[in-house]
Amino acid sequence: MDSGQGKKNDIVTLVSSKAFTARSYCLSFYYHMFGSPMGDLTVFTQNGSQPMETKWTENTNRGDIWIQNPGIDLKLDPQTKILITAKKNGNTADIAVDLFELWPYNC
Repeated sequence: MDSGQGKKNDIVTLVSSKAFTARSYCLSFYYHMFGSPMGDLTVFTQNGSQPMETKWTENTNRGDIWIQNPGIDLKLDPQTKILITAKKNGNTADIAVDLFELWPYNC
C-alpha cells in the first residue's frame, strides 16, 4: 500500500482463491512497514459467510527493512479463505508484503 495514494482508512485486501484440504497449515511471509502514522497489516481467516477471525496483526513502524514473519498457524478447509489486509492510517507510511509460503503442517 503506497502512502501517496488513497486516503486514511483505505483498505487493500488479498484473498486466497485455493480450496484447501482440511488440515493445519503454516503461513509465512515477508513484510515492510515504514513511516508514521503506521496503519495495520492483518491476517484473517473466514469460513464461508462467518465473521473473519484475526490470526495476526502488526501496526508498528518497523524501519526501512524487510521482516520475515516466522509463521502463523492456520486451520483451513475447503470453505475457509485467507485474507491479508493493509489499512492506511496516514500519508507518510507504506506497507508491503512479499514471498508468501503456505506449508501443510503447524509452524
